[in-house]
Amino acid sequence: MGQGIAIKPSDGRIYAPFDGDVKVTFPTRHAIGLVAENGVATLIHIGIGTVNMRGTGFVSYVEKNQHVKKGDLLIEFWRPAIEKAGYDDTVMVVMTDHAKNLALTHVTGLIAHGETLLTVSTD
Repeated sequence: MGQGIAIKPSDGRIYAPFDGDVKVTFPTRHAIGLVAENGVATLIHIGIGTVNMRGTGFVSYVEKNQHVKKGDLLIEFWRPAIEKAGYDDTVMVVMTDHAKNLALTHVTGLIAHGETLLTVSTD
């Protein structure tokens, strides 16, 4: 799919990682596609297999073509619903631009909301 990282959020909130536009939403609310102002396309996917939940346990706060600012709440998910359904709640953040030469630098360990987790540079 592309370069990226996986995280285990301490709560069920997914925030916009940058200023940009919502390009793809899913009726299952388990994933969202964003494009940053610098043109980098990013997929944020909550969980593994969670598409099979058909939206149960997920709330989306944005719509396709909506402009978002870094830190805006995008999606909330309920971890107990994901666990009860037998799925993993790991969140994947993937840069889907294969044509662009991207360099990713990320932080490991515990990250607080608002701290920089990942830096993406384009060549």
